[in-house]
Amino acid sequence: MERLDSLLCRLEKVTILLEAAVVNNMYRTSPIKISSESGNPSSIKEFHEIVTSPLSEYVRNSFEIGDIVGNHASMVKQCFLMQEGIIKLAAECSKPSDSELKLIITPLGNLIEEVIKFKDNNRSSNFFNHLSAVAESVTALGWLSDTVAPSTYVKTMQEAGEFFTNRVLMEYKNNDTIHRAWKKSLMSVWTALQVYVNKHHTTGLVWNARGKPAVASKLSKSSPTREVNSNCSAQSPPVLTASHLAAMSLVCV
Repeated sequence: MERLDSLLCRLEKVTILLEAAVVNNMYRTSPIKISSESGNPSSIKEFHEIVTSPLSEYVRNSFEIGDIVGNHASMVKQCFLMQEGIIKLAAECSKPSDSELKLIITPLGNLIEEVIKFKDNNRSSNFFNHLSAVAESVTALGWLSDTVAPSTYVKTMQEAGEFFTNRVLMEYKNNDTIHRAWKKSLMSVWTALQVYVNKHHTTGLVWNARGKPAVASKLSKSSPTREVNSNCSAQSPPVLTASHLAAMSLVCV
């Protein structure tokens, strides 16, 4: 029985450590590494700045409101991280065939659909207007498929979301200021994205004509947070091994 209690204690400490790491990483993004093969390093850098600044503030404000809004924001962050991977791929590789491009973009589309489903599955939530604002505006990330006026598309989706953020302000006009801060931070994300797209991808996603053709299988092996190297393949993140766990000195006393 004592051995079981000791084991449960150790597992509890591991859980606490891992949860702490997740929360810590939620608001901290590692400095971005840009390959020397990148044809447009400023494009990568400036998109990363959206992730580390307005997006991080939006996620932080969302969790301050409540877990359901915060979890929804975390899903949006995953969409941005996946799009960041596609932008890195485009900066280092040449444009693939239409069929291959569809395979590259489809996983992002699936993530966006999950964000929308989350709203639909929580219609009884007190924060349904918050969820609706996000679900309506997250489709702005679909600018990758627009080859005419992608920045205008982003603005249109932002305006669709703003309809619901205005409802949020009306609903909580007599409450604390966090809901106003939340609305401002969410809109700042889409404003920053619109400016970014208009500057770097005026008529659609720009690829590196001097790079090797992009292949979907290379990108699909990576998670949204992994990097793309100069060979247009994904680098695996470090693995938590038994030696790492041992180094944590998880001893119950």
